Amino acid sequence: MTFRPGEVLELDAVQRPKVPIANVPPRRARAAMSRLGTVSAPDQASRLRSMVDALSSGGAPRTEMRSGRVVPALRHVSQCPVVAISSGKGGVGKTSLSVNLAACLSKLGYRVTLVDADLGMANADVMCGITPTRRLEQVAAGRSADSLVVQTAGGFRLVPGTLGIARMAALPDHERAELIDSLSQLESTSDIVITDTGAGLSPSVLSFLKAATAVVVVATPEPTSITDAYALIKCLVQQSQQQGGETPPRIMLLVNQAKSHAEALAVHDRVAGVSERFLSYRVPFLGWVSSERLVSESIRRRTPMSVWRPASRWMHEVEVVTQALADAVMPHAVRVGHTPRKQGTLAAWLGAVLGR
Repeated sequence: MTFRPGEVLELDAVQRPKVPIANVPPRRARAAMSRLGTVSAPDQASRLRSMVDALSSGGAPRTEMRSGRVVPALRHVSQCPVVAISSGKGGVGKTSLSVNLAACLSKLGYRVTLVDADLGMANADVMCGITPTRRLEQVAAGRSADSLVVQTAGGFRLVPGTLGIARMAALPDHERAELIDSLSQLESTSDIVITDTGAGLSPSVLSFLKAATAVVVVATPEPTSITDAYALIKCLVQQSQQQGGETPPRIMLLVNQAKSHAEALAVHDRVAGVSERFLSYRVPFLGWVSSERLVSESIRRRTPMSVWRPASRWMHEVEVVTQALADAVMPHAVRVGHTPRKQGTLAAWLGAVLGR
């Protein structure tokens, strides 16, 4: 893949905000309102009601993307969405976000299965404090994916990935396709499947992304992360265009380790602006999560933040991103034989604002 000069220059132009935003409302209100964009008062009230109705019924509000701040509902969603969480470079907190997003989705009432799809360097089991006896390479050897599932303290199911097996990182195309096809059996016992892929543009990463319903690209404000995130987005969009796809793949940007909402928006605006100019595709903004030293401590403790510090500011931010993801990818009815999920905290807050 090659970059045109303008792509690199525009990506390098991201600047950190010099002054903090003053007089902001409480953190939960701020996070929720940031998803609404800038609208007039009547428009804002109608959109709030739409969100409350959708959140209460398990559906997704039908919205348009304004300035990249509102995530549109995705079209042609399968009964069990498969969401791939990926990044252009490593070290951006992708696996930690995957684990805690899975826990938050489980808390909302969904049956969640997290597949550690990093073929060779998997570590989601370490973050969950689990020592598995079976790993993903055994699916390639003929074992069923369901037989590998481990229940976690976060409430979701985990399929541990491979660790230290060079062959898995370099599977032939047909074996990798068979592996991904075998994992599809997890959909029958899940409401949503999350695949935590490796970083970069390897064939294994791209294969998992191609098989997904939606792709969440994680980036940080660091210039190298921004450039590599755009490279991944460019590869996915161009791959779709070369294969004759009418629309680009469903891609959303999640900014991690940001100092502020303004900094996160600056990162998204830069990536979305360059992708819109050079790829004719504007990447929606899923949300943002701040930098938090406790995340590193939770990894050392081998206990997810959702279990160790569920009431922390960082987890509140992850919960807001989780709700945005659920709104974007989950069908209205996802659990046959299950009672409708309870109204979440975001819906409850919005209902209180509207007097419901």
